[in-house]
This record gives sequence, C-alpha cells and structure tokens, in this order.
Amino acid sequence: MDRDIIIILPKIIPVLRDGIDQPLKRNVQEFNIYFKNIILPYKEEFDIQVRCQYGKNHGTFWRLSEFPHQVDSFDFEIVIYNEYGECIASKQSVIELYDRRETDLPYNIIFVGDSMTFHQKYMEHIASNLHNIVFKGSRNLFGNLCHEGRGGWSYSNYFNCYKDENGVSPFLFPEGVDNYMGDIDFINNINAYPHRDYYYEGFEKLDFREGLVYGKEGNLYIYEAGEFKLYDENPKWQFDFEKYIKRYNIGEVNAVSVLLGANDLQLTRYEDSDRKIQEYIDYAEKFITAVHKYDENIDIILNLPVIGAEQYCWGTRIGCAGSSKMYRFNIIRATKAMLDKWDASAREHVYISPMLLCLDPEYGFQKDYQTVNRYSEELEKHHKNWVHPNFSGYCQMGDAISGTIQKLRKSLK
Repeated sequence: MDRDIIIILPKIIPVLRDGIDQPLKRNVQEFNIYFKNIILPYKEEFDIQVRCQYGKNHGTFWRLSEFPHQVDSFDFEIVIYNEYGECIASKQSVIELYDRRETDLPYNIIFVGDSMTFHQKYMEHIASNLHNIVFKGSRNLFGNLCHEGRGGWSYSNYFNCYKDENGVSPFLFPEGVDNYMGDIDFINNINAYPHRDYYYEGFEKLDFREGLVYGKEGNLYIYEAGEFKLYDENPKWQFDFEKYIKRYNIGEVNAVSVLLGANDLQLTRYEDSDRKIQEYIDYAEKFITAVHKYDENIDIILNLPVIGAEQYCWGTRIGCAGSSKMYRFNIIRATKAMLDKWDASAREHVYISPMLLCLDPEYGFQKDYQTVNRYSEELEKHHKNWVHPNFSGYCQMGDAISGTIQKLRKSLK
C-alpha cells in the first residue's frame, strides 16, 4: 500500500461566484475546502498552508466568500508541513469562477445516486442556485424535480437489480425485447403506495397493458387477455441507457450526474479496501461506457463522494459493523482513484465535481445532546446521523456541483 500523504485536489475546481454589486444578498455564494476531507493521513500537528491570492485560511479549512471579478481563474496550492517545519506534501489546482446568469436555454440532467440523491436536498439547492435546470428521471417525489435516487443503493444495484427486492434498476432491460415495461412485483408495490412508501414513493402508477412484456423473479411474461403468460424463462439482462431513455420518455439529456460510494464502501474492511475500490472504479467505467454508447456528447459528472460523521454516531446507528475512520480511509482512497483515472483527462465529456472538498465535517451533520451514561445527568453533543448530512451540508454539496454544471452549460451554443 502506498504510504505517501494523499491530498485530494482536482486539477480544476469550478466555483459559482456572486454577481457584481448584487442588490439582493439572497444569492451570495461561498466555497469551502475542508482539510480533514482531503488529506490522508490527517493530523492536528500538521501546519496546512494555502498558497493563493484569494480567500482565507481558517486553520481547518479555506474559505472563499469575497469573489474577485477582475480574474476568471487563479492558482491554488495546499502545502503541508510537519511539526519540525519540514514540507512533507503539496498539491496544486486551479480555481475557475463562473457567474450566475439567467438563461432561456435549459440544461437537462439525470441525477443518479443513493439516499443522498433520494432526499434531493442538494438538487433543490442547485435549483435555487442556477436558472433553467431541468431534472430528468423516472422518480418524482414532488413538483418537477425528477431523479434516479434510491436509498441504500450502490453501483452494483444499478447493474444487477432486475427483480424487486425493494427496488429495480431503471437501466436494466432484457436483450432483444423492445416492449419491456418493468417488474410485476415492483409495479404492484408502486400501485399499493403509501403502504410501502420508502422504496416505492415517487414512481408513476401503472396499469398492465395488452401485448407488453413484464418481469417476475427474473422470468419474462407477456400480458394477454388479462393474464400473464410465460414469454422467456432465461432472459439475458443488460444495462441499456437507450432503452431507459425511451421507456421513461426522458427526452434530450445534456448531463448525467452520479453520486455513489456511501453504500459501495461504507462497511469495507481495510484488508478488502483495494479490491472494493477497484470494483467501484470498474462500475463507474461501465456506467460511463453505457451512457456514451447511447450518446458520446452527454456530459458525465462524477461527484467525489463525501465522508461521514463522528464515530460516536457510527456506533449509535450501526453498532460495531464499521467505523468513521475506516469509511474516511476508503472514501479518500476511492476519490484518489477517481482523480487518477478521470481528472482533467483527455477523455471528453467526463468531469469531476469537488463535492467531497466542500462538506463541513463538523457542522455539516445534525447534532443533538446525549446523556454520557444512564446514571449521569451530564449531556454531550454528538452527531445524529453517520453518513447523511444536515440541511446546511446538503447546501454545501449543491454549491460544489453548481460550479461544475455552470462550467458545462457555458459551452452550450
């Protein structure tokens, strides 16, 4: 295992900035880079210096809240010194600044992810940041904010879940079948909502239609004369983005955003870390290939997955199954693998969103008071959720991807 200090900094970091002399301050922007999120190993003894003309180094994070307008980009460098004043690591980046501008040209995005996408808070913040973003997908909890968010899911689910065990991948279709409409059990559970709401909320209720093909327990059935008749006992399932677009009437797509990693790596032991990270990267590559097989001009936004909360909360929520430090170890090493493969590469239409950098590891998660033990009246304040951010954390995640989206949509004619 490589024991060099890791610093997670994409080569280019797109940032959304304030407008000049805004009369209303409701759209004021802020961009943060939290050192604990991007350095492995991270030690309090390190002197982490930022070499940059703009922003402020607050000790545990760098913040840009007063945006320059005389330049559209500037250099940024993290330099780490140990307690003996020796430089032990450094990494450079470029901050690019993009203005908030109203536009009549829509930008159509499919957001794919786990429960953080299902909760859709960071997407709601994107909608408040940027004008005319169109959210596409098969799931719509309310309003016009559609997506492909599924709680508890990883890349593996999107590539392998073709029958209903609390959800079915929208991207899986039987080969050679053009009129496949979905899994029978899944449709029945959707139609029974709200009795089983979490896994089936937000999907369109469906009637079974004559002459169309449906799945059940991995087999295919055709619906004829009001009943299901066996059509294929051994279909071959494939991830087919083109059929997904047609099946759900998605229409034009400018970008696909992916935020996965929490469930892929959450309980991965140190001894299994390399294998699971490689599996994560391989799935991401398969996802990119499948989308670009349909349209090579669709922008793929790979969000660097965020780290979790403190260990006390991990113990409260999942007992001894995992740890905060192990999760952080896996996430940072996985994001390094992402940067090694895709960061500012020659491959077109694959982009990194710096979400990991921006989530406050201390105040980006909800806190509450807990008694120190059953016999004491003393209270301590601890995080309440081991991986899911609070409202402000989701807003910071939305800020991170907003800059990337604005960079990409600027290239549209």
